Amino acid sequence: MSISTKQSNNNNNNVKLNNINNRNLNIDSFLHSQQIRYEEQQQVNWEALYFTLHIGTYNINSLAENGTKLSGILDWMLENQVDIMALNETNLDQKNGLYKTPNEYKDEFYIYWSSKQQDKHKENVYFCIWVVYAVSQDKTILHLTLDQLKKEMNKEVMRKKSNNIIHILLADFNMIVNSQIDRTPLQHSPRPKVYNDFEAIGLIDSYRKLNKEKIGTTYHKEGVSMRIDQIWISRAYSNNLLNFSITPLTFIMHSNHDIITTTLDI
Repeated sequence: MSISTKQSNNNNNNVKLNNINNRNLNIDSFLHSQQIRYEEQQQVNWEALYFTLHIGTYNINSLAENGTKLSGILDWMLENQVDIMALNETNLDQKNGLYKTPNEYKDEFYIYWSSKQQDKHKENVYFCIWVVYAVSQDKTILHLTLDQLKKEMNKEVMRKKSNNIIHILLADFNMIVNSQIDRTPLQHSPRPKVYNDFEAIGLIDSYRKLNKEKIGTTYHKEGVSMRIDQIWISRAYSNNLLNFSITPLTFIMHSNHDIITTTLDI
């Protein structure tokens, strides 16, 4: 299940328009000082050049039994201006999920119930969003995900546009990358090979890109905490990452997972 907001995008546009006006005033003043006429048609379309995406994922630990959980996460998205949120382990199908969507939020959000999220694009930049819940009992899910990623990236159309495509993998992997900094108490265990495979096809762990060796965890149970919820993005755009947040909502959502979000400036 994926949710994208309408309101947060409008708020961001208002801020950008203010910035555009300020930039144009500065450019205009500079050119007048050089006795050069600043033609309106020469102004740069700054709004087309800059785009901020706030995206996250959350294992909500079932929506079926608790009807207030969906309202809670939608309110949280509005408050924090999150554009897209992937929800894992909802225990709902498309029919029941749409039935549980509160009417007061239908003008604020698009909610997608599908196995594959539609591509999002901004001008000539495309976002390919992958949502994965790797059930610990099924060892084939991550390998199938990797095979599908390779297949999509190797398509002729995708290869031609590869510099303009940002792959974003939002996942509850039910395993960690580094047992010494993605787990407390720390443990000495080998790194799962699938993470090497993700890196080999050009993806990067966004939390580690921004936080280096800082310990981070997203899942908590019986005295053990682990960073099993992760966001991986195309390495070519990793320098566009602005921040990464881990937000506990245990007492509100009754889930032993934290919400994770990251922001990209494209």
